[in-house]
Amino acid sequence: MSSCLKNNKYYVDFGYYEPTLELPLAAAKVNKPFVAIFDPADTPTTYYIVLNVASMEKPKTPVTGTIALDVDYLNSYNAEQAAANPSYKPYELLPDSTYEISSMTATIQPGQREAWIPVKIWTKKLNLEHLYCLPITISNASIKISNWKHLMINVSAKNIWDGRYIYTGITSLGNTTNECCARLTMVGPYSVTMNLINYYSNQVVFTVDPATNKVEVSMTTLLPIATDPISNWDPATETFHVKWTSNNGARKYEEWYVKKH
Repeated sequence: MSSCLKNNKYYVDFGYYEPTLELPLAAAKVNKPFVAIFDPADTPTTYYIVLNVASMEKPKTPVTGTIALDVDYLNSYNAEQAAANPSYKPYELLPDSTYEISSMTATIQPGQREAWIPVKIWTKKLNLEHLYCLPITISNASIKISNWKHLMINVSAKNIWDGRYIYTGITSLGNTTNECCARLTMVGPYSVTMNLINYYSNQVVFTVDPATNKVEVSMTTLLPIATDPISNWDPATETFHVKWTSNNGARKYEEWYVKKH
């Protein structure tokens, strides 16, 4: 039997009436990877793995916890997902060359609940065409280890098109000039998605050909979609210029997205 406290951040096994050490993100993402996406940078980015004492009261003595890579857990997850979905793309273990954990052990001080273990990640070394995962488990602790001891972190870097943009559009649905801001969000190594004319909930996807900077527009609604060949990404000005139609040509769009820093 298990339950949660009134504050659902802290988990305790009431069958044992004793403090436990947990990975709180594991409780939030039960049997699902937690997604950690970072801006690409030449210097390492720091991500923190949090250890938490789940208890009615804050600990009165130091609590130590040690984490370890759990490749078996990752393999088991991939096997389960592949059995349920033949087209499932498995997660790969995050390569050693892309990250560094200086210490796998942390100490939670008396009167505190959390300790953080820093992970340095070299985002420029991540291949955006791969699904990387850092599988973590609590391997040892000075108190009881919680059920929430496994955490899979899906580590990725944003592509260069993810960001905020100044939006201008001449469309069948109305015109807009220099509107701040449109949010373009990564959905693949060379793709970003945004709201239709920065307003409607319909999601538009721009896919960039990295060899030519040509852009293909796609949607799952308002089909069929047709992209004018002039549609492109200009890396010098960091601007999308797209011209396209939806509803079999019934609606027309010409748009400019200028990246804002």
